Amino acid sequence: MAPEKARFPTLIRARESTKELCYKIKGQTAIVTGASSGLGISFAEALAEEGVNVVIAARRFEKLAKVAEELTREHDVKVIPTRADVSNEDDVKSMIRTAVERFGSLEIIVNNAGIASRARALLT
Repeated sequence: MAPEKARFPTLIRARESTKELCYKIKGQTAIVTGASSGLGISFAEALAEEGVNVVIAARRFEKLAKVAEELTREHDVKVIPTRADVSNEDDVKSMIRTAVERFGSLEIIVNNAGIASRARALLT
């Protein structure tokens, strides 16, 4: 699942930076938001490579399920997909509850969720 270096240099740098932070974290639990694409997948994969169990969250559950299946297959960890919109407080509480109930603890949170708008900027 690692992105190609020529096509995704930003993702590669983010993934390498994340791995530098992953020191003695095997067996811990993480939540990665915005994990259905881009940097979120890279963060989740870097954590999984270091032996961290991961709850991946985003609004697009179908995509998350595929990512979770691939990461679980490629690494010896558990990856749980959960649909969550981080602008919704109940979704955030549910996401945290999922991590704690499934893994017993939560040590790491990567808040990667975001939105982009294609609207023109207004000059004032």
